[in-house]
Amino acid sequence: MKKVLTGQKLRIPASTFNTMIDAAADFQSRALNRNSGIRPSASQNGIITICNQSGADQEQFAVLGIDSPIILPTENYTEFANRLALDCALPTKTDHDEMFVILQEPIASGAFGKALIVGVCPVNLLRHSGESSKFAGVTDGETFLTAGEKGAQILWEDTYSGESEHLAIVRLPYAAPGGEGNATARVAATSASTTHSGLQTLDGIALAEGDVVLDWRNGTTTLRGLWKASANAWTREGTLTSGMLVSVIAGTLRKDTLWLLDTQGTITPGTTALNFVQLIQNQIFVRARVKTSSAVTHSGLQTIDTIAVIDNDLVFDAPNVYIASSGVWAISSSAPNVVFVLEGSANGPLTWGKKSDGTYQAIAGVYT
Repeated sequence: MKKVLTGQKLRIPASTFNTMIDAAADFQSRALNRNSGIRPSASQNGIITICNQSGADQEQFAVLGIDSPIILPTENYTEFANRLALDCALPTKTDHDEMFVILQEPIASGAFGKALIVGVCPVNLLRHSGESSKFAGVTDGETFLTAGEKGAQILWEDTYSGESEHLAIVRLPYAAPGGEGNATARVAATSASTTHSGLQTLDGIALAEGDVVLDWRNGTTTLRGLWKASANAWTREGTLTSGMLVSVIAGTLRKDTLWLLDTQGTITPGTTALNFVQLIQNQIFVRARVKTSSAVTHSGLQTIDTIAVIDNDLVFDAPNVYIASSGVWAISSSAPNVVFVLEGSANGPLTWGKKSDGTYQAIAGVYT
């Protein structure tokens, strides 16, 4: 190809014209996306997109502290709701205690990549002499985990000598069960009449000896709390304190949920009536089976949006998500930002986002 002068007849071969069209399209595409960078996708199976803001290239299995969402809802609500991505920095105890991710691939400084926020994966671990804890967390300025800190449960460690970094397998999130402060339960009960004996199946999980269960819904409020499962009679687990948080790590309905013990004053297990409030479901998003189109009574098993609701179904009746039952429904989540509605003819499968005025609208088409 060569340039032409003013006044010359312009004859463009088809191949040249097509090349120009392709180049123009490429330029337009790059221009439109110049300020958008990578289009990070929403979290899936505990893996999220992060931007490495540590100031250095990081290797696979490095640990970074969670800072803030890359896209804020005030900047672009739809992108915030559908393209979850976080800025992550070099960890500090003050800012990132129990708030960190583990990189799933090498990520250059300032670049995007994948990291684990919930689940099981390898990590580099340091264990000081005499430290025997089965949990680990961050320390200032280090991209490995240190045994004895909080945040991850240590499932396995490679052989090592002295106080050297070595590979381990950990589970996120984790806080030492029982005791004052936060706790972790494997599952949360779904029935108001859970019996505290035997290795039964709760929320789709077959309990094993020693599993910790959060019984938040028991009809006898003094029987609520943390229980250690056993083939025989269960025993109470840990010390319950007002304002403590309990994270649930498994289950069909209650996996990755966070609960607050909203009972004031001194707590005496078996005597004090307990009230647990769910703060977070699935960390960021809430799922519901169906969404109402008009006012419904929050009791009894009924048909909503052509779906016959059964016991323990989650029903989105804005602004709350309810747990359906043959009796009075309990609130599962209050005014969530984003709700995935899985079934229905008019309102699902759709993703619903909360607007600034508190109402909801479909924001992302069909949810799959």
